[in-house]
Amino acid sequence: MQADAGNDRLVCPGNSTTIGGSPSARYGLPPYTYSWSPATGLSSTAVSNPAVTPTGPTNYTLTVTDDTGAVSTDVVLVNMTAIYYQNAGN
Repeated sequence: MQADAGNDRLVCPGNSTTIGGSPSARYGLPPYTYSWSPATGLSSTAVSNPAVTPTGPTNYTLTVTDDTGAVSTDVVLVNMTAIYYQNAGN
């Protein structure tokens, strides 16, 4: 059994991205149960690929349990891009 939280993501402040692998669980016996933490900014903590709108850099941990009770975890970092404002004058 192997959980896959996906690749680390970079998102602009106020925007969202989708996290989780494709697929988010491998090699175990379906059906799978998904649990993401922390819940902050997530559209759902119980789906394989939730949308996330972070308020700052956050490590999200995916815990997957298969039908036999086997458990696997993985972590993805969602980081924020810096926004720079330039003033070219009048």
